[in-house]
Amino acid sequence: MWLSKDRLKKLDIHTKSLINKGIYNLYSCDESVNTSQYLLKTNDHQFYLLDSVGNITNSTSEKPKIKIKDTVFFNEVSTTLSVQINAVW
Repeated sequence: MWLSKDRLKKLDIHTKSLINKGIYNLYSCDESVNTSQYLLKTNDHQFYLLDSVGNITNSTSEKPKIKIKDTVFFNEVSTTLSVQINAVW
C-alpha cells in the first residue's frame, strides 16, 4: 500500500525514508480488531503502534498480537542510499 508523504504527519521524512528503504517496516492494521492503525518495526526489533497521524500509542520489544493487513510505503520519499566516506591520508 502506498501513502502520500503527507500522511502520518508525526513521522519525520527520515523515518519515512527508512521505511521505503526496508530498514524499518510499516504495516497497516485491521481497524475492526485493533485500536491502532499502523505497526512500525524498527531495525532493532522495537515495535510501535501508531494512530492515524503517526502518534505512538504503545511500544514493545515483542511483536504485538494484532491483525496486520498491508505493508506500507510512502510516495515521493527518497529511497536513494547515501554513503559517506571519511578518508584519512
